[in-house]
Amino acid sequence: MKKRKLFPMFISIAASIFFLVGCNSISSTQENTSNNSDSGQVVEGRKLIVGMITDEGSLGDKSFNDITYKGLTKAKEDFGIDLQVLEPKQNTDFIPYMERLSKNSDLVVGVGYKLKEVISDASKKNSKVNYVMIDDVVEGDNVYNINFKEEEGSFLAGVLAGMMTKTNKIGFIGGTDSPLIKKFEVGFIAGVKSVNPEAGKLLEDGNTSRYAGTFSDVSKGYEIGKSLFDDGVDIVYHAAGAVGIGMFRAAKETGNYCIGVDQDQTLTLPEYEDVILTSMIKKLDIAVYDVVRKTLENGFVATTVELGLKDGAVSLVENKNGKVTQQVLDKVEEYSNKIKNGEIVVPKTIEELKNFNI
Repeated sequence: MKKRKLFPMFISIAASIFFLVGCNSISSTQENTSNNSDSGQVVEGRKLIVGMITDEGSLGDKSFNDITYKGLTKAKEDFGIDLQVLEPKQNTDFIPYMERLSKNSDLVVGVGYKLKEVISDASKKNSKVNYVMIDDVVEGDNVYNINFKEEEGSFLAGVLAGMMTKTNKIGFIGGTDSPLIKKFEVGFIAGVKSVNPEAGKLLEDGNTSRYAGTFSDVSKGYEIGKSLFDDGVDIVYHAAGAVGIGMFRAAKETGNYCIGVDQDQTLTLPEYEDVILTSMIKKLDIAVYDVVRKTLENGFVATTVELGLKDGAVSLVENKNGKVTQQVLDKVEEYSNKIKNGEIVVPKTIEELKNFNI
């Protein structure tokens, strides 16, 4: 199959309806495998079988695994696909789980860059199976790569934090130190620097930036968050999956604030609504839903997409807790428009950050 771009992904009618109407809330599971089967549309005389492998955080992370699952469960409701979900507890589970799904699925969705090598190998061995790679790129005629410009949404989070801080100390917690998570961190630092150079310098120098080395250890998030807050940081942004849950708890205990990620975390973690200023959302649910829809309507087409603010794929949510002033919201909107029209190109690596000026 030949590759072709699908820009903009989010203007399709079905995806637009999905966004406006929304999905039912998902329920997390402690099981390693979820098998779902209902009558529905068919592919070559039968239902489309879709497999999903989570990243190490598993379902219940209130973040990127859950939002991907949300999109696929919506596709199951709308199209009657079979949905099978495997939840690795450690990285060594990736290969056997991928082999298992590749034997029984038409389309396999891998959540997160850690699955890149596994998907690359599986796609070569199983030419009749199609794959979705999230947050990285795998070459192949049977791979659909979904990537986001996380740095753009993170920049806006940085603008908000830079204007809201009272101590001029702003923190960042990443899951693992990787090129993907660096996009979140670098974009965030650039946004902070744009409105608050003093706080931005502390972040850029690494004084208030931390990596947990995991996306699943909630207690680690609490430990790091508590340490940052005890050092005078009053706002922390995370890109760390379930680690962020611990950070929220530390913020609540110390009377400080946080910025969520991937989905509106005031909805997924309502007990922490009062400490969440906003969330930088990635519309993974719509992206994976759209891949399933397109596959059913027109057949699978391998491609690579990179979606940002201009595509409506990343953004900040406006929380209703009254913590963020209209002045701050207006400034965020101003910078958002500058990014969309190309006036600002947000850095996504440390080297680009060094040369970034507004």
